[in-house]
Amino acid sequence: MKIVWDNRFKRAFRKLIKKNPEMSDRIINVLNLLSIDPLTPSLKLITENFCIKQAPLQRFTNLSVK
Repeated sequence: MKIVWDNRFKRAFRKLIKKNPEMSDRIINVLNLLSIDPLTPSLKLITENFCIKQAPLQRFTNLSVK
């Protein structure tokens, strides 16, 4: 599956990384995992933890999957 980042997602990603630089690798790894297998059970745990501990995923809803 190919993941396409639109401009709004890129801006939100840069803003989040500017505030939390340590999150960059983790987010990219999760997106790579999503592109390989979107039904991976570990993604559910990652998104739940991310929503609780960090910013809501609403910022990343503009990610297109093709």
